[in-house]
Amino acid sequence: MTTLGIVRKNMNEWPTDKKLILLPGLDGTGLLFKDLITELPTNCIIQTICYPSSQVQTFEEHVQYVLGRLPNNEPFTLLAESFSGPVAIEVLKARNHQIEKVIFVASFAKSPRPLLLRLASRLPFSTLLKWHIPKFLIRYFCLGKNASSELIRHFRKTITVIDPKVLAQRIKIISDIDKTKELQNIIIPCCYIQATHDRLVHSSALKVFQYGLKSLTVKKIQGPHFILQAAPKEVAKVICTEIL
Repeated sequence: MTTLGIVRKNMNEWPTDKKLILLPGLDGTGLLFKDLITELPTNCIIQTICYPSSQVQTFEEHVQYVLGRLPNNEPFTLLAESFSGPVAIEVLKARNHQIEKVIFVASFAKSPRPLLLRLASRLPFSTLLKWHIPKFLIRYFCLGKNASSELIRHFRKTITVIDPKVLAQRIKIISDIDKTKELQNIIIPCCYIQATHDRLVHSSALKVFQYGLKSLTVKKIQGPHFILQAAPKEVAKVICTEIL
């Protein structure tokens, strides 16, 4: 369920019947949820659904993978980070789970930068992932200027877990994705957490959600695209507010 060895804060106000399921971003490992989980109450029931790190999957296979791991007979809130946003939208179409709310984090319903992503999907990731990615690039595009060396090390280590072909496939999926029409069929309450200094997903991505969703709250948090990792305390507060 949650990562072993994580020490979480003792906040007993969390109801025992409220479950939170986390869907990871592009890495798919769930390892980058570590600091967020630490900030959530100890009695919060958390399940992380991690995508396969060495198995190339189509978008539809990602959706089926998640559907096969969601609880069938209990209510829960679904948190979808970045890449998992479109997956969550498609999951909601099934309507065979008791999803009470979806929290989209720095995510998108349609490709945020299609041309750039199509080019990126053709890069030699097997070679690039062997390089020592400079700290300034990780800070600028991903974790923000105040990212600690420890967080950067954890980020680098996480990236090396993923098969380069898997990463390339997920980037290709993002380059072609468009789930804007599906948004109009979502009737459950949703929340969108926007990172104010997101250099990977343009701010216009939020407008798509605002136009398509019937019930949406928006929370803006100062920080970069990887806002769950850069500002876990602030995100945890939003999650508690939205669920309680």
